[in-house]
Amino acid sequence: MIQKFWLYATIALLAAAAFAVSLNNELLYDDMRAGRSLQGVSSLWDFGGWARQTAPLRQLSIFTDVRLWRKDALAYHAMSLLYHSITVIVLLAFLRRLLDRRPAALWAAGLFAILPANAGAVSVVAHRNEIFGALMILLALWAWLRPRRTAGAWTAGGVCALLALMETPMALVLPFIVLACDLWLKPAGKRKDTRAPFITFGILVISFLVGQVLLSWWLGGHG
Repeated sequence: MIQKFWLYATIALLAAAAFAVSLNNELLYDDMRAGRSLQGVSSLWDFGGWARQTAPLRQLSIFTDVRLWRKDALAYHAMSLLYHSITVIVLLAFLRRLLDRRPAALWAAGLFAILPANAGAVSVVAHRNEIFGALMILLALWAWLRPRRTAGAWTAGGVCALLALMETPMALVLPFIVLACDLWLKPAGKRKDTRAPFITFGILVISFLVGQVLLSWWLGGHG
């Protein structure tokens, strides 16, 4: 248990250290614009106001920052580092289960923690949606790639996938990841129905396309 704690603590510190330089950044114009769009939200329970927000998880995090830190740029960027570290921890936990705790899981999570492509998402507060999108994608995969896909797993994964879709277009790759994992983790010779992965893939693709259309329609009329 202690060894496991230090493993996750180390990966979290690595994720934070990789982009610690962002703590020196000021708030940018995009950050201010994201904050101004919260003027239509009167409180945490203003569901109508939240429904008009693009990237609601990002907006919720900024809403919280505004009330806790006012205009303290250092605190905003420290929170972004925290969200990135949490995402890396979840990634490591997911990969350790997926790869049966092989060292490759730690290497993959470590590379993601320091990946330069994450610099924009971590360094710019308005780009936190990419962090939250990645986190929701991981949680959706965790729910769907369980040994048995129960109604609860489909529901939890669906909610996380919807939130991911609202945060970032990157969520559109989810059906392909699920298909790849189904084919890789459950070879055809050990499946009762070899069509199952492709049926799941089709359901996810159709659901995502419908969700994207509905989301675009809603934000176009109410955003």
